[in-house]
Parts: sequence; C-alpha cells; structure tokens
Amino acid sequence: MNYATLLQTATLKGAIAELEALLESGQETFLAFDETNLEQPLAKSKWSRKEIIGHLIDSALNNLQRFTRAQIPAHLENGQLIAQDYAQNDWVKLGKYNLRSSVELIELWDNLNMQILSVMQDISASSLAVLCVFGSNEPVRLEDVFISYVGHVKHHLIQLGGQE
Repeated sequence: MNYATLLQTATLKGAIAELEALLESGQETFLAFDETNLEQPLAKSKWSRKEIIGHLIDSALNNLQRFTRAQIPAHLENGQLIAQDYAQNDWVKLGKYNLRSSVELIELWDNLNMQILSVMQDISASSLAVLCVFGSNEPVRLEDVFISYVGHVKHHLIQLGGQE
C-alpha cells in the first residue's frame, strides 16, 4: 500500500503538520476505548488495538533511527543509508503490548513521534535527498520515507477507530 496517498499533501511540511494533528487525534481515539476493548483482536488472526499502537511504537523506533542516521555521514555507505527491514509481527509479539497499560503505550508512542518531529523539522535538503535502501527494496529518498511513515501512522489510526 502506498501510504502517502492517505495524506492531504505529499510534501515534507504537509506531512509534519499532519503528523502533529495525528498525534492529537490518535491519543483521543486510542484512549476512548476501555482496556478490554483494547486487548481484543480486531478480527481473527489480527492485532488488538494495543498491538496496533505497539506496532506504531516499533515503527517509530525503527524510523527514528533511519531519520537520524540518514543525516549523519558516518552512517552512510556511498551516500546511501542501508537498513534492514524489520519483522513487524515478531516485534509486536516480543513487545507484549497487551500486558501494558494504554496510558503508558500512548505516552511512549507520542514521545517517540515528538522526537521524530524534532529530527525532521529542520532537516537539510541534502539529507532529505539521501537514498535509503531497506532490505532488497529499491532505493527511496528519505523525504519519501518520512511522508510514507506519516501515511502509515494515519492508516493505523483509522484502524484503531474502527473505520477500516
């Protein structure tokens, strides 16, 4: 899925503004449910709402490193950021998110994304143009990775609200 298509605008400034708005609405959406509803899978063989927010935490952790490393020349190979994909199902399983309090999860998710915003708000044009290679995928510009990241967040917040 091309998550960037979920955004109102596919620009860096637009994605930053949308992530800021998503952080506010995400907290409200997630905390509107009681703990029991948060721990029930949304469908057979699917994640619970707590596991979805856990997945968003894992995604934020992985992407924060990508957004940071892409701006540090010592982390680049021939001008590119080479990074592994992450096994999202394994991350969620190991995170044991259903055992954590909803307040703790939403605060961690919010704080990680505030750090991502801090890293991305004053990024240079040359860093935005850094090509990132994830696993065996084709290279993609860091700016596009960030825009897709914000779309990914939006996608899962729609899921949390039961609108998908």
